[in-house]
Amino acid sequence: MRKDGFTLIELLVVLALLSLVLAAVLQSYINILKSYKNQSSISKSNIDKLITFELIRRDIENCGFGLDINNSPISYNGSLLVLRSTLLLRNSATKCFGYIAPSSIKFFTIEASDITSSNCNDTSFCYVALDLDYNLISTCYNITLNPANDVYLLFGLLDSTSSINRPYNEIQYSLSNSHVLTTCAPGTYELTRKEILANGNSSGAQPIFDCVKDFKVAFGLDTNGDGAIDQWTTTLPVNPSDIRAQVKEINVIILYHEGRRDLDFNYSQGTIYLNATSTLAMGQFTPTGDELHYRWKVAKITITPMNFRRENR
Repeated sequence: MRKDGFTLIELLVVLALLSLVLAAVLQSYINILKSYKNQSSISKSNIDKLITFELIRRDIENCGFGLDINNSPISYNGSLLVLRSTLLLRNSATKCFGYIAPSSIKFFTIEASDITSSNCNDTSFCYVALDLDYNLISTCYNITLNPANDVYLLFGLLDSTSSINRPYNEIQYSLSNSHVLTTCAPGTYELTRKEILANGNSSGAQPIFDCVKDFKVAFGLDTNGDGAIDQWTTTLPVNPSDIRAQVKEINVIILYHEGRRDLDFNYSQGTIYLNATSTLAMGQFTPTGDELHYRWKVAKITITPMNFRRENR
């Protein structure tokens, strides 16, 4: 009979088996952790995309509100998208709009069908005044003075009568490589949104969407006045009145990647095309080398501007 205890060989065998089990457990843990990081990063990308498109949709729908006929509600040079209106930046005044006539003044609000004058009839507010043809009367109208014979449209601009540089607030969308995340693929950018008040004040461009490879905007135009889109283009009409009359829809396209680099993933879908429509190609991208280890996506949103004062209205 053998004495109690284990031989050296038996201990080595047990240690070897235990090492194999621990290695398998560790590898499973590493795979689970890697999957968790990838899925968390992908989820963040999807949330950022939803927030970004909601911001863009709201800004485009609001652009043109309270803007005089001689200023373009929107401009685009291939990389910089600029939107203008009184309503783009919210303060106590911008929710207010109405009219002033020789013997009366009436205010409404975007937050309710009608409000009392005590909410908007505030002499410290700066109101843009337009005539009924949307010509600019004043960038900061004194609402205690009724016009002699005309009716003026009033649009709240600022909640103080500070110095006014221009009769609208402005939003700018563009790509920047100033603070790109280390988890983003080389050669990508962050999409930024910059707010500029009518008095010229700005807090600077704020990143809203990371890991963006390209950002494009296209415009559906009605050039013959029949109410239907007959042309898609990246170039807007020169005259503000033509922009208001012709732009029916706006497509915003973003090329980006979800999550971070994944060496176990290989992008296999070839060239990515950024097409506003089947007849308007706006760019393309073919991942190569290390770029193949990223999950590339194209997101597109179609928006109808709500506040362009078209000539056929």
